[in-house]
Amino acid sequence: MRLEPARKAPDIEGSDVSGESVSPPNLAGRTVILKFYRFAACPICNLHVRELVRRAGELEAAGVVPVAVFHSPAHRLRKSLDGY
Repeated sequence: MRLEPARKAPDIEGSDVSGESVSPPNLAGRTVILKFYRFAACPICNLHVRELVRRAGELEAAGVVPVAVFHSPAHRLRKSLDGY
């Protein structure tokens, strides 16, 4: 499914690496970049994540909230993100 501008996102819910809820209502009215990745240890995904982290200040200044979705449990993500 592809979302078009101004189209309501489907009702989904997940949690971030610290266990906080992430869902469309929490992000309402904000510009979001939604990225999907394979798994925490994927080398290609890690290159993309590193670039996202490198540009975090630029995204924040532009009012953009990055949301990354991984096919990995939180404990593996935390371990992989220790280097950032």
